[in-house]
Amino acid sequence: MSIESDCYSFLSGTTAITDLVGTRIYPEFLPQNPVYPALTYRLISAPHDHTLTAAAGVVRVRFQFDAFSERLSETSEIIEAIRLSLQRATGDFGDSEIMASRQDNEQFFGMEPMDASQQYLYRKTADYIIRLRATIPV
Repeated sequence: MSIESDCYSFLSGTTAITDLVGTRIYPEFLPQNPVYPALTYRLISAPHDHTLTAAAGVVRVRFQFDAFSERLSETSEIIEAIRLSLQRATGDFGDSEIMASRQDNEQFFGMEPMDASQQYLYRKTADYIIRLRATIPV
């Protein structure tokens, strides 16, 4: 297991999120010809805490979550579900344990149609810093 697979376990095990995106939760990038709404996640950084003699077993991970939809309201609902799931969260994060988490940033992007469909694609992004007591190597 890895921190990335722990993140997938957390997202796919959170009903408020899967009610919106189903199983369309992907690491890094959307697949080719995706079905919307969909969610991607990406590990941005993972610095470890240390004591003078050894690693402390705590890691401060930064994840970026991107919600994609053809409806602006759906991207907001997905990001809000993530926020409510991580805000003041403690406990299981896959094989690791959440000690604390906070949202660090949120942005919105509208993407013009790339074909003749005239269908806009909306993307909302949120970054979270999550302190984990890691039971697995990162």
